[in-house]
Amino acid sequence: MMDADVIEMTCDRHGGPAPAPLPVPATIRLTVRADDGVLGQLVIGVDHGAIELADVEAAPAQVATVVDAVLGWLETAAPTQGLLRAFAPAPTVVGRLVARGCAPVGAVSHFTQDLTTFDTTAFDAAPPVFRFTSLEALGVAPFAAAVARAATGATHPMVRTVAPERLFEHLQASGSHPHAPAWWQVAHRGTTAVGVVMPGLVDATPDIGGLVFFGVFPEFRGRGIGGVLHLHALAALRRLGVTTYVETTASDDVAMRRVLLRNGACSTGDERWYRRVFSRRGPSC
Repeated sequence: MMDADVIEMTCDRHGGPAPAPLPVPATIRLTVRADDGVLGQLVIGVDHGAIELADVEAAPAQVATVVDAVLGWLETAAPTQGLLRAFAPAPTVVGRLVARGCAPVGAVSHFTQDLTTFDTTAFDAAPPVFRFTSLEALGVAPFAAAVARAATGATHPMVRTVAPERLFEHLQASGSHPHAPAWWQVAHRGTTAVGVVMPGLVDATPDIGGLVFFGVFPEFRGRGIGGVLHLHALAALRRLGVTTYVETTASDDVAMRRVLLRNGACSTGDERWYRRVFSRRGPSC
């Protein structure tokens, strides 16, 4: 969930009244009220790519009513179409989301790592393993093509639900590091491009960072390149002043999970992703 000032909002059990357009990004605490009191509440994160729901705080008998109210409210409030994320949802919440037409598209695992002890001097002293070409030097079209190539076969819901030719555009709109043209890079071994590294800050927080995108081209997977390239990505984040690394990967991406754990990250939990299009004309999936 985003680290932003929380906006307090309310709706009734039918999802009304319709709110004014929401700011993006935003963190909202939505309270669902009935005539005789509060039915429940949850925190909603809104960004350019998805809506994120924290678990519902409500009595078991009211969970379905609260979920229905929130989805109804989002029909008029959501500024974006596409993905709905629910972090570690209770089974009753999952059941209601599916019953209301939210189609499951995958699960995502969260990781974090303390970078304060990450020593970049080893990378500075060792012979370079990769040569890097920045977005700025390469140009948008070739870089976007490299991102699409590195995303081939990816199972992360965000990647799978965006057309390959639009993935880089989507990543640019997701809230990236202000120095992205210098730090978003294609990695080469010798003269051969092998993958893409795109470090960034989280919600423009100077000490928390992650990878907006990271991928090895399909023909070079399974050769240990991902683990070494990921260490270089961590070194880049450390040079940017990041002290806490946060990351997500598809829960079924065994190779990336192994890279993260081997390079020092710890798992912090899972979330489920759903496909739902919020429209003022009504729900559509």
